[in-house]
Amino acid sequence: MDRFEHCPAFGRCTIRHFTDDTTSMKRIAARDFEDILQCCPSIFCGLFPNEIGGIVQDLLFVMAAWHALAKLRLHSETSLQIFEGVTRELGFQLRRFKTDVSLAEKAAKAVVNEVKVGSTSKRGNEKGKKKKQGTAKIQKTFNLSTYKIHALPDYPAAIRRMGTTDNFTSQIVGDFTQPFSQ
Repeated sequence: MDRFEHCPAFGRCTIRHFTDDTTSMKRIAARDFEDILQCCPSIFCGLFPNEIGGIVQDLLFVMAAWHALAKLRLHSETSLQIFEGVTRELGFQLRRFKTDVSLAEKAAKAVVNEVKVGSTSKRGNEKGKKKKQGTAKIQKTFNLSTYKIHALPDYPAAIRRMGTTDNFTSQIVGDFTQPFSQ
């Protein structure tokens, strides 16, 4: 069962009810990513071992803080300096996540593979039985070398130069004017 299903909606347009299978990340609108980010710390609590869970919680907190600062409609020089500091911290947390969590994940997979190899060698080659050939999922690794991550430090400078992006939204205007359906 999807943990996001148990997360209640908040307000009419603040946090909406999540879809049936939010964790698959399919059929998600841009506005849903913000809701997911805001609810992830409580949903992810207790999912990971302590050493990894702390890193994930720290990263989620800094990401939410960064997102809140990026979304502000009015900035002062002080808020932009705070935004630059949070951006540096976000870069640090992303690199920490990449090194610590990726290494822990590789170690865990190595142990699982060792166990699988040991169990298949114990069984030996059984004649007459065919191995199942299923479709293996493509392994996705966390990649720090993307333009999105490379451009994060440019956000405060862009806001300082061009202003905020409060004129843009991915939310449908009609969502705020429609009466609440019962």
